[in-house]
Amino acid sequence: MNLRRLLLPLILPAVIALGCRDEQPPPAPPPVPAFTAPEGPPPSGTGLLLIVVDTMRHDIPGRRVANRSLTPNIDRLAAGSTQFSSYYAAAPWTAPAFGTMFTGVSPSRHEGGLIAPRENPTAGRMVKGFYLKSIRSDMPTLAEHMKQQGMTTGAVVSNPFLFPLLGYRRGFDEFDYSIAHRRADEVTERAIRWLNANGDKPFFYLVHYIDLHTPYDPLPAHRDIFDRPAGRMQRPFMMPFDEVMRTDFTNEERSFIRSLYDGEMAQVDRQIGRLLAALQRNGMADRTWVVLTSDHGEEFLEHGGLYHGRQYEDEVTRIPLMIRAPGGTWGAGNTIPATVCQVDLLPTLVALAGAPPKDVEGRSLLPLLTGASDAGGRCYMEAPMMRHHPDPRLSRHLHRHAFFDGRYKVIRSDDGTIYRAFDLLRDPGEKVRLPAMYPAVRKATAAMNRYRAMLRRTGPSTPSVDAVPLPADVQQSLEALGYTQ
Repeated sequence: MNLRRLLLPLILPAVIALGCRDEQPPPAPPPVPAFTAPEGPPPSGTGLLLIVVDTMRHDIPGRRVANRSLTPNIDRLAAGSTQFSSYYAAAPWTAPAFGTMFTGVSPSRHEGGLIAPRENPTAGRMVKGFYLKSIRSDMPTLAEHMKQQGMTTGAVVSNPFLFPLLGYRRGFDEFDYSIAHRRADEVTERAIRWLNANGDKPFFYLVHYIDLHTPYDPLPAHRDIFDRPAGRMQRPFMMPFDEVMRTDFTNEERSFIRSLYDGEMAQVDRQIGRLLAALQRNGMADRTWVVLTSDHGEEFLEHGGLYHGRQYEDEVTRIPLMIRAPGGTWGAGNTIPATVCQVDLLPTLVALAGAPPKDVEGRSLLPLLTGASDAGGRCYMEAPMMRHHPDPRLSRHLHRHAFFDGRYKVIRSDDGTIYRAFDLLRDPGEKVRLPAMYPAVRKATAAMNRYRAMLRRTGPSTPSVDAVPLPADVQQSLEALGYTQ
């Protein structure tokens, strides 16, 4: 007897039941503080301070460790801000995510940081032997938009991937770039000096902290409240990805690794407190918009891995976004649950400066900030870091993209051979995979396909310039961060 005919009567009822789950009322969403529409229009400001904490997870604000707040200064900033609780990165790693923050379009359109293999790339290596593409020169950057508004522009950044020749420097009057892993205290010192020198005129300033990135090695002052070394794990911690996949971590080891990350976060929070205090002390807080966000998050074995760069689950792609108006009262304490995306950051910031940009994928979030709209968006994610591997079976896992419609997330390989879907309302931990035939999944997949078609239709009509070869010292710095292992 044909096995398919024998099993069909047994399988079909279960399939029908799964397909009918949409007919059941969904569980109540988690409570969100009531939104209070701010009084009057957004206040005008002459300054815009963008703080990007590299690798900061969405669950950091409000996190408590050892019965104390991990981030008291960020928590105070949040209390005076409007927070977006469902904000998603455009890519799971720094270069393309920053490219999206700087252009308002998806990585496949701006191309910044996309890895271009040489004819004979070194097998199994993520950066060595590869060239990186730069942000397309025909796309204006965030800093260039701000320059057009008459602002003095500056940045202090410490991730080697933000290499000036890749286009990240465009539009900045001063771009304080370092290939070294600069600690938060040094970054803050440089930021305060710049603000002291330029804060009396309209300005846009980017402060980028990289402490949370591997290797995890908090300063001694931030170790005492966390766990001691556990089992095989020691500080500083940075294990090659292949070894991570072969290691069976104990709960104690997992807790220790996360504790090192938390220690790094505590020291960044302290420096953010110093930065905001300087803003207040110099009289700039009442005329400066402050925006805090991240480029991507970090996994701690929630789905079997560590770090970032390959994953699209929430621990890597859902990140904080808080916006504090000048004076810290307009919109203070509001939390907006609508799903918003990294492509929305540029149009929002440029709108705050007075001139909404054109020809971007994202939308300004001002209508959500004012209460004029509560509509969420749909977020597309792409451009995993390592896209080439000598093992074709592994390569399929590396060519992936994702789509989140506010409830359902679809993760798929470019060739369609790998498919994962989750209902984040019922399953926020993304543990229960839904079948591709599930109606809501089919709907989300169709929306993702339409979005990808739009990217192809509106994408570059001409090939980009040749990819940029990274200098040896930049590659060495990336190796120190774990990128080339």
